Amino acid sequence: VHAANGTQDGEKVYYRALTQSMVTSNYNGRMPTTGNYYLAENITVTAQSSNTGDINLCFNGHTVSIVGKNQTSDRIYMLGNMTADGMDKKGATSANVNFCDCKGSGGMKKTDASSNEKGSMLLVQGKHKVTLNIYGGTYDASGVSSTESGNLLWVYGPESKEAKDAAVVNIYDGHLIGGSSKGKTGGTIYGDAKLVTLNISGGTIEGGSAKSGGNIGGYATLNIKNATIKNGTAEVGGNIYLAGSETVKIENAVITGGEAEKGGNIYIAGKNITFTAKDSEITDGLATTDNSVKGTCGDNIYVENLAITLEGNMVFDGVDNDKTDIYLESDSAIVKLSKLSNDTKMSIYFNHLGTIVKGGAKHRDNIVLISNQTAVISGSDIVVSDHIHCICGRSDESEETIGDHENHSATVFAPLTQSAVTDSYGGALPLSGSWYLTEDITLTKQAAVNDSLNICLNGHKIYFETSGSDANRIIMSGREKKVSTSAVNISDCVEKGEMKKKDTTSKATGAMLLINAQHTTSLNFYGGTCDASEISTTEIGGLLQVAGGDKSTVNVYGGKFIGAKKSLAPSGTIINLSSGAKLNLYGGEFTCKSGTADDVVGINVTSGTVNVSGKVIIGGKNSATFKLGSGVTLDVKDLDKDAVIYVLPTDEGVFAKGAAEYITRFKTSDEYEISVSGDDLRIDKKS
Repeated sequence: VHAANGTQDGEKVYYRALTQSMVTSNYNGRMPTTGNYYLAENITVTAQSSNTGDINLCFNGHTVSIVGKNQTSDRIYMLGNMTADGMDKKGATSANVNFCDCKGSGGMKKTDASSNEKGSMLLVQGKHKVTLNIYGGTYDASGVSSTESGNLLWVYGPESKEAKDAAVVNIYDGHLIGGSSKGKTGGTIYGDAKLVTLNISGGTIEGGSAKSGGNIGGYATLNIKNATIKNGTAEVGGNIYLAGSETVKIENAVITGGEAEKGGNIYIAGKNITFTAKDSEITDGLATTDNSVKGTCGDNIYVENLAITLEGNMVFDGVDNDKTDIYLESDSAIVKLSKLSNDTKMSIYFNHLGTIVKGGAKHRDNIVLISNQTAVISGSDIVVSDHIHCICGRSDESEETIGDHENHSATVFAPLTQSAVTDSYGGALPLSGSWYLTEDITLTKQAAVNDSLNICLNGHKIYFETSGSDANRIIMSGREKKVSTSAVNISDCVEKGEMKKKDTTSKATGAMLLINAQHTTSLNFYGGTCDASEISTTEIGGLLQVAGGDKSTVNVYGGKFIGAKKSLAPSGTIINLSSGAKLNLYGGEFTCKSGTADDVVGINVTSGTVNVSGKVIIGGKNSATFKLGSGVTLDVKDLDKDAVIYVLPTDEGVFAKGAAEYITRFKTSDEYEISVSGDDLRIDKKS
């Protein structure tokens, strides 16, 4: 009498003795399919056992020897397997199978290594909910060399999402020794579907060999904690191979001694996988294929098309042994560091542009980078880029002053492609970081930016495909509590780039850019063309809507801005400024493609602060105009000789302070006239 886990802790189970004569005479060479049993002696099983209900088996220091001599055309039901398939013809919809060993020296062993042998030693098939719990014992398939995956344990799950967790294996303790799966996956354990869950919370798994995943392979959700996985061999993923899984978590585990052509210990592939390793040791792996620079294709981890996260006290051995701990295979393969110990050292191979180690800046001294390319620090990350300049698009050595932008510092921009926008950001722009376009991209989703984002158009185009008011635009709200300030900087170092909003439906409404800040937020235009000329919107601000009080600031240093066909009157077809926000114009050209000076408002300021200087060109007759709300004035200084500003007032009187010397730069409609009033300019209706 003891609990199902083999100890005295927990609900007691009353076991009856199981002998060889009972197996032979009562069950025709099979194991019982339901009930609670302990082995009274070593027994041999010669036929498949299909568990249709709950069973508790305690090895009691003895061994179950499974002898399989034949194969069958149906690979789910094979002689020599103990299966838990949950399919009870009498109506049972679940099965719980519990293995334990209260004496500590018992277990299960597959004894026949016939060339005809195809079956796994244990098979879980979750057509209904099936749970296999292993609490202890030794499970030895080392003598088996088969043509099937999962020589020791094959977990077969359904494809229907409604049946998630139908096949679950929990390994709490025990010693699992794998066999050889010739040309297949998972020499010890094979998780055959995404809806399979493998929870390994203790024990040791070792010795398996396969084409992929010497010890563990497949597509299952995998959680490893307080366990050891070791000494597996394969072509890819000596100990572990997973492709297409949804979640992989490794914590307080030891994964060691694996050998493969690629990924000595772990090979992980699939852009939708969430992979996290925390407080674990991943060491002593061996990849036998060399990389293109120095070292191998991932002695410890090979990463393909995903970001892996490392946390806490991770232990690798590549730096001290001149090996490659992590091999990043593709552009989307990166390493993310989260609360990583300062003692963790690792070596990383890469051969692509972009972010290599996110959060790696403060750990740079402990990271050996293996590549022909040069990585640099960009913010908190380690990145590789052939695109480096100031956020304004000019060289960091430039001495040119643009408005209040006087100092130029080098910023490393990572490449941004259409595939990255689609696959990594769901059709939106990244929400932070520094990026340059390598090609024209189309955005299909709104991006809510609460951090710092630098975009260099690099001579390419960003298309905004609209299908509704919020379907697609850039919103800057500064709402993230962890960030007290945020900024979006848009530049174009090639001076041919564009941001363009396309009206793909009559329902399209919202402005292309929106600022409604709750914390200090700035939008800074340094170059490029912003074109909203193809859209008609029923909202205010055809191109840019600015609200949020004095926390919102727009700085225009350069670029061209083309207004919408129509916006909610009398708002601006290019910019609508309200709620006391700030607009600083140091340059830029603002136009509309059609209309007259009286009916096309390019920039509309209902309230707020406006500073104008430099070479600013705002509309003209039959183009966009600058409409000032009641009581709104411009603060003007240092206007360029080529500046042109067409204005329309709401009130007569002073509209431009300090602008008397620039009177020739200001124009208005035929109904009004502009005159000097002291240092200022005023506008009045013609008498």
